[in-house]
Amino acid sequence: AVSSSFAVVAAPTHLAWNNWTGAGCNAPTGTSFALHFDCGLLGGGIFTSYVSLSDSSNNVLTNLGPAITVTLAAAHGSVSASTVTIAHGQQQSSTTSTFTPSYVLVLQTTDTVTATDPTAPTTLTSATTVLHTLL
Repeated sequence: AVSSSFAVVAAPTHLAWNNWTGAGCNAPTGTSFALHFDCGLLGGGIFTSYVSLSDSSNNVLTNLGPAITVTLAAAHGSVSASTVTIAHGQQQSSTTSTFTPSYVLVLQTTDTVTATDPTAPTTLTSATTVLHTLL
């Protein structure tokens, strides 16, 4: 009889932000898949991050399946690198994406960026980040 050992690995359930920076903002609240930043007076704040896979306990996981292409979209502002890829065997996307918010007049004081896997929207929960400007 042949015997070998193996490890049980949790399946990814979320896209998450990894190795991020929130320039011009206070330390965030939330989890790596739902961040909220308070940023400078009357606008400002730039969010840059890699995208990773995580389990529901917020643990970063290695992509054991095929490459995953993630789409990033802003509610009002702009995103440079609107798609990033998490390759097989990697824990995060190979490139970062940068979100620059746009605050419409004084009535809108938050802007949001969302990372989604368009091929598996019901399998992997999207990651979101909200930047809030202080009036």
